[in-house]
Amino acid sequence: AKTYLAVVEGIPATAVQTIDLPIDRLPSAEGVYRFGVVEGGKPAQTVVELLRPFPPHHALVRLTPQTGRTHQLRVHLAAIGHPIAGDRLYTLSDADFLAQFDEEPVAAGPLPRQALHCAQTTIWHPHEQRPLTLTAPLASDIVAFLQTLDPTCNTHDLL
Repeated sequence: AKTYLAVVEGIPATAVQTIDLPIDRLPSAEGVYRFGVVEGGKPAQTVVELLRPFPPHHALVRLTPQTGRTHQLRVHLAAIGHPIAGDRLYTLSDADFLAQFDEEPVAAGPLPRQALHCAQTTIWHPHEQRPLTLTAPLASDIVAFLQTLDPTCNTHDLL
């Protein structure tokens, strides 16, 4: 079992929702490996919980995938209109995504990557014969990004 934290664009209208949309590979330009919601794709479910809005343009959410499809969290959030902040693959067209690699590198913004963080993972411990849960604090670059949205943001007890 895994639990993720993500900063998304926009603020979800529902405090808790389950996204139940099939996912499969999309036809994409050469060099782009993109997935999307496809009728007849593999079943995929993600529970999304709104933890904190950062008005007017962002929110922090907890994500619990019920299945394990490639790019599932990124695809599901983009499909409901709340892509993960910094996720260029699922916010740009194929041409714009590829064009960014042809341009001169520019200074990274407040978050140079997607704002997705695996906060907790539970596995079966083979020697102890019981579940083992590992947690990780929110990544420092995501904390810094949230603090640009709200300098009073306290991110210590989010999980």
